[in-house]
Formats: sequence, C-alpha cells, structure tokens
Amino acid sequence: MSNLEVELKLQILDESQWNEMVDYLKKMAEVVPGTLEKALLEARYFDTEQGLLNKMGYAFRVRKEKDGLIATLKGRGKVENGLHSRVEWNVPVDSTWPDIMVFKNEPGFEQELIDMITPFRLHNIMDTMFTREKMLVRLNDSLIEVAIDCGFVRANNHNAPIKEVELELIEGSVEVIKELGDILLSKFPVELSGKSKFARGLEISKNSD
Repeated sequence: MSNLEVELKLQILDESQWNEMVDYLKKMAEVVPGTLEKALLEARYFDTEQGLLNKMGYAFRVRKEKDGLIATLKGRGKVENGLHSRVEWNVPVDSTWPDIMVFKNEPGFEQELIDMITPFRLHNIMDTMFTREKMLVRLNDSLIEVAIDCGFVRANNHNAPIKEVELELIEGSVEVIKELGDILLSKFPVELSGKSKFARGLEISKNSD
C-alpha cells in the first residue's frame, strides 16, 4: 500500500519529564476510547555498499510488528519545522531478508529504482528497537495517530536513545497536528525534530567511524 505520510516529530529534551508527558497524552479527553495499543517494534534497515538508496532519498526497512513482518520503503519528501511529508510503501513479507522486488506491483512505485538496485547486494546498515504506545486522537474534526516511542537506534556498534512522539495525520487538516504539537511544546521540554530514526542512525554511524 502506498500513501503520503504526514507527521510531526517531537524529541524530549529532559528525560525526567518523559513519564509525565506520556501520562498526559494517554489521559487526554480527545483520545478515542479503546484505541490505545502497546507493542515492541524491531526493525532492520538496508542499503547497498555504495549507499545508493540513501543517495536517491529512500529508506528501506523490514520491521517486526504486532501482526508480522512489514517491509517499508520511504521515499523522497520534505521536512519543515518538524513536519515530515513523504510517500511510503508498506508490504507484508515472510522474511527479514531484504528484497526490493516486493514493491514492484505497488501503485506509484518506480520500476527504475528496481532496475538500479537489483544488481547490488543489500546489507544491514542499522537497527532500531523500541516500545511504541499509540492511540487515536480526535481533535477539531481531524483524526491523529499519536505514537510514543521509547528505545534505541543502533548503527556501527553504537547506540543512541529514542524518546520521541510522532503525531501522524490520519484524516483532516495538517494545522491540527501543528496545534497539538504546540500544546506539547508549551507544556513539556520537547523540541520539533527534523530527523527520522533512519537519519539519526546514519548520523551516529558516521560519527563513530
């Protein structure tokens, strides 16, 4: 399945306030009853030795989720004031073995990407492991998925912590996720983040060389 993902990322600045913020989010009156879920998510990210996917603006992962393995390819997009907009494709798979061909029949997928990548071997470049608590929030006629992630990203034998909140627009106005983001910015020591987990992994890998 292909869709345009629009989300706002917020990174905690003072970890001593993390639990308080998590409690606030889960107790918001706007939370849709019965939507709170918790799961451990483990993902492996892949690229060629030459980093071709990254150079073309793509991130490829296979993630173990509650209902099985999902291969995801995130495409070119933009980041502005912590707001991430990009296309992505998600396909259920049976193995963590990376295979770019699983996306070949997905709407909007570029065959040229397969032609460019298939001659090269994909290898693991980083991993993430985190607990995700997520829920749906109905705010001003818009529906937002709130994901609370706590764990780590590992690259080149080095770890970096993950403690962030993602506000993803499911339906409605982008302005509403900005509004919820502003509420959290006013109440807790967080900052808008322009870095995905993948980007943070690339950063620690480069800095640890």
